[in-house]
Amino acid sequence: LKQARIDAGFSTAKAFAEQNNLKVSTFTLHEAGTRAMSLDVTEYYSKLLGINVNWLLTGVGPIERY
Repeated sequence: LKQARIDAGFSTAKAFAEQNNLKVSTFTLHEAGTRAMSLDVTEYYSKLLGINVNWLLTGVGPIERY
């Protein structure tokens, strides 16, 4: 999640969260891996970042930006 956020041009988790009207603390915990994400949240993040949800879930294969 962190790498996808950085690749999308957001230098901080706070900047990404604020631009997308997300709770900063929740997004930061998701990114750090200290709070589990539901599949719905994972799919939502993949849409916001314009990446393949399977890459976000596994980190395997191409990121496939669209």
